[in-house]
Amino acid sequence: MLLLALAWLFYWWNDARYKVETDDAYVRADVATVSSHIAGFIAAVQVEDHQWVRAGQVLATIDDQDLQQKLQQAQADVDAAQADVNAAVSKIRYNQGQVQRQDHLIQHAQAQYQARISDAEWSRQQRQREQLLYQQQLSSTEQLEQAQAKQKRADADRLAAQAAWHAQQQDRGLLGLEEQHLQAELAKAQAVLQQQQARLQQAKINLSYREIIAPISGRIGQRRLRLGQTVAAGTPLLAIVPEQFYIIANFKETQIQAMRKGQAVDVKVDALHGQHFKAYVDSLAPASGAQFALLPPDNATGNFTKIVQRIPVKIVFDAQQDLTALKSGMSSVITVDTRHD
Repeated sequence: MLLLALAWLFYWWNDARYKVETDDAYVRADVATVSSHIAGFIAAVQVEDHQWVRAGQVLATIDDQDLQQKLQQAQADVDAAQADVNAAVSKIRYNQGQVQRQDHLIQHAQAQYQARISDAEWSRQQRQREQLLYQQQLSSTEQLEQAQAKQKRADADRLAAQAAWHAQQQDRGLLGLEEQHLQAELAKAQAVLQQQQARLQQAKINLSYREIIAPISGRIGQRRLRLGQTVAAGTPLLAIVPEQFYIIANFKETQIQAMRKGQAVDVKVDALHGQHFKAYVDSLAPASGAQFALLPPDNATGNFTKIVQRIPVKIVFDAQQDLTALKSGMSSVITVDTRHD
């Protein structure tokens, strides 16, 4: 008996006292829930229950008749908006041609006005000369009246040329206002075109969503989709369970004092007749499981009963092990060797 006690004491001192164990541990996998991006009814289902699928594989297809019609309508709206933009550009170009023509007319009217000023000045000088000759009795009354009439006609022509010049300038101002209006119409048409192009792009994206694609590789679980079923956007249709398994072990808060990342772990899975796997500590949760509960405990008031809290610890399997027999959710017994330098 003494020898047995000494042997057990030796074992405890050199090995057992460093081992921390819990049976509150379960195999986990990052399950991907697959849903549809769009509403519609299922036209084809390409997978069966518990089937292995690859990332990118088509799982199901949604009927695309409505999507095709919406895509055609969106394309027609884009074509119409593009036509409006082209028409607005053509109007602006035509208006710019009118502006150039009006500038030439203004230059011509200005030249005519300058010429009429010169004619009026010459007529004024001629009238003054005839008046001086008339006063000296070197010219007749008829010649003086003719000179005065010419001056009046020249002044009238000058005023008419000035009015025509100003009218051409006003027309140029109206063309400038018209150009601003056409530019505003073009900006509006371009905005509508961009809006319709965005709708067309969304219609193309929605059409691409007719195929429900596997986001990861894994095995199908919780397959709810059926042929002919009407689904809404965001409705969970199935789950994909990958084979990248790990363990979440809930240790008592009194057990993690010496626990460190990288420490060796022995995993015994209950469902596999106690088969053992090698693993290591990956990380410790930043808070106890109770802190993440829907209703966290509040011990500030009322009677208080102290309960030892559990800290989730993530444990990752070592590489080069056959994990095909594992299933997410399996119970296991975890033993962590806390010996470290």
